[in-house]
This record gives sequence, C-alpha cells and structure tokens, in this order.
Amino acid sequence: MRKHLFNAMSDSQSTGSVRYKLSARNIIPAKVVNIERGDITSSIKMASDSSFVFTSIISNEEVDDLSLRKWNQVQALFKSTEVMISKPFPVPDKGKDRHRR
Repeated sequence: MRKHLFNAMSDSQSTGSVRYKLSARNIIPAKVVNIERGDITSSIKMASDSSFVFTSIISNEEVDDLSLRKWNQVQALFKSTEVMISKPFPVPDKGKDRHRR
C-alpha cells in the first residue's frame, strides 16, 4: 500500500493537472464502483488500478454537488483517518456561471 501511495504521489499526470492545492498529499486515481445512498450520508466505494478498494462516507449533498455516478473517474485523497473525493470539472466559459465549483 505504501509503495502504491508513493507511486501515485509522484505521478505527474495525476498531480500536475490539479488547479488547486490541497493539504492532503496522498492522492490515488480511482473509479467509483458503488454508491449506497442513505438518509443523510452515502457510502462511496472506489477501486484503484491496483485493485485496492477504498470507501468514503460523505453527505448526500456532496454526492449531488460532485455529480458522482457509478464508474466515474475520481481521485481518492487520504489524510489522517479521512478518505476524501475529488472530481475534475470543465472550466466554464468566461461569459457563463463563474461560481460553479
């Protein structure tokens, strides 16, 4: 696991295209393989290319905000005891909504 984390962190394709900085440095590209939606939170299962499976519990609001769907390509971000999720979005045209994340 440690070797995979260091390889993912040194991958310039994964980390070079990010347009923001994060305090979490353990980032692994993954694919959403299952979403179990509850009343308030959802359990998101992600799989890496190395067959590691990660689970993140996030609010349903964040699932909707990220437009998470099964088979989406995402990044699993690890910090301490948390597993966070990021998903790239296209940059909006200058005349369109500038407040979209």
